[in-house]
Amino acid sequence: MNESNYVLLGNFASLEAEVIESILRELDIPVLRQYPDSGGYMKIYAGMSQTGVSLYVPEAELDRARQAIEN
Repeated sequence: MNESNYVLLGNFASLEAEVIESILRELDIPVLRQYPDSGGYMKIYAGMSQTGVSLYVPEAELDRARQAIEN
């Protein structure tokens, strides 16, 4: 799938993002993870990101992904 078709699901704390990503993958919803600002470096250096994690899903799956994490 083309990454340009991905839209922001939300910005989450690191642990919360792990749980959400796991739920979405169980539902076969592809997820892209991005660390805002220097968060990627902090994840490598400190093992976690202080800026949170932005999760992106295909635009066609956005409503289904939102419903999945609300439950």
